[in-house]
Amino acid sequence: MKRDGRTFDHQTLEAIRLMAIERVREGERPADVIASYGFNRTTIYKWINA
Repeated sequence: MKRDGRTFDHQTLEAIRLMAIERVREGERPADVIASYGFNRTTIYKWINA
């Protein structure tokens, strides 16, 4: 099931972003991290670059 990030409130989405970025910094593959949250693969790269 794909999730639409636009349906989450700002606080929830920010928490997901921070957790995802931390997991990538700890060595997990970005594609695997974002898949575990159910978001589109390109989303994680936007978060990393920001």
